[in-house]
Amino acid sequence: MSTSAASSRAIWIVGAGAVGLHLAARLHEVAAVTLVARGARAAALATEGFELTGAEQRRAFVPVVDAAAEWSVPAGAIVLVAVKATQLAETLEVLAPRLTQGQVLGLCQNGLGIAGLARERVPAPALVRVACWLGAGLSGPTAVRVAGVFQLELAADDEPARSHMSELQGLLTAAGYPVTVAASVAACEWRKSLWNLAVSGPCALLDAVNGAILEVPHCARWPRRCWPRRARWRPRKG
Repeated sequence: MSTSAASSRAIWIVGAGAVGLHLAARLHEVAAVTLVARGARAAALATEGFELTGAEQRRAFVPVVDAAAEWSVPAGAIVLVAVKATQLAETLEVLAPRLTQGQVLGLCQNGLGIAGLARERVPAPALVRVACWLGAGLSGPTAVRVAGVFQLELAADDEPARSHMSELQGLLTAAGYPVTVAASVAACEWRKSLWNLAVSGPCALLDAVNGAILEVPHCARWPRRCWPRRARWRPRKG
């Protein structure tokens, strides 16, 4: 964390994939970040740090905890869960006994019903949905290749989650992310899911990873051109 960082709120990032490492690399400049990873990668990340390459160049070192070890999350921490949706249920089972009322749970997965699953498994913390429009992928155990960053979108349905969401928005903005706020968790999940469907098809036809659209100059402008129209869309009544 830089000496100019203003936040005293601890941020724990669970999951050391491309999204988790990208979040850690940026957020550790504005807050105290701890990364939770598994096995040999946890050891490598702790000793070697990690780097972002491609469209974004930086190297970062943050404290790393092995998920299999004994650990607990500090009271009042923001916990960003950045594992894949297929790993969410088992990850929440590991997290549940380590969370209390004062913590905030940020869910970074793609898919519908993510927040509902989390409420069933971890009823105590305030829940904030975090949709990540990032073109990034692991290029090695401690390296992430970045194609580009479009934006993050946050959503929360009630208090105190909305207040915590505002604080998280400030931290993410300070870390350099463009951040928007959805009207509801459902709107956030549907918007990201429909976007994934729209992007995955063309990328599959081109045999390219989804983030590749941000590496092609004329394609990289497409998300921003489409976003305002898509954000204004509303279903017709009747």
